Amino acid sequence: MTRAHVVVAKSSKNVMGNADKFMPSYIIQQPEPADAEAMLNHIRKIADEPNNGIALSSSSELTQTVERQQEFIVGALESDDRVIFVARTDDGIIGTLNCSNKSGGYSHTFSLGITVRKEWRNQGVGTALMQRLIQWCKNNPKCHRLELQVFSNNPRAIHVYEKLGFKQEGTRQEAFYKHGEYLDLVFMGMVFK
Repeated sequence: MTRAHVVVAKSSKNVMGNADKFMPSYIIQQPEPADAEAMLNHIRKIADEPNNGIALSSSSELTQTVERQQEFIVGALESDDRVIFVARTDDGIIGTLNCSNKSGGYSHTFSLGITVRKEWRNQGVGTALMQRLIQWCKNNPKCHRLELQVFSNNPRAIHVYEKLGFKQEGTRQEAFYKHGEYLDLVFMGMVFK
């Protein structure tokens, strides 16, 4: 299967917010099995950040092996009911997005998870990954609905999702326990017609 590539042009600001220098461009593409270890290292780094916005509290909770990640990548490349995208620079992976459908009567519903390296947040990487996924969903006849869950204490992400067309559908109060506190989960979705 051919991997899709999207090249994103250089920004007017670098990762430190300076307007006088350009940050490197990045590419959004589907990963290859050889990317498995770099993807896991990316997720480990994010998992160890305080207030990381993901379900992992630390990298010690990530039990996926490189071999299983390789199988996961191959499965996504060979399937039309799941997809993985990575954003990368010459220095490596700066963002990941995975999406898959559910089973049975929910098989038209796809759920996603996304991560962006801290120094690349607020630079459009997450938005670009999401736009690429939405394009993929619109071109996939199996996908009628796309959904996600986000912690209520992540207003930046909620704003991006709303800007892209997601609607808030409800909140599960104190649904997740992490770092000694209960967190609300906001459910968001969009429907393709």
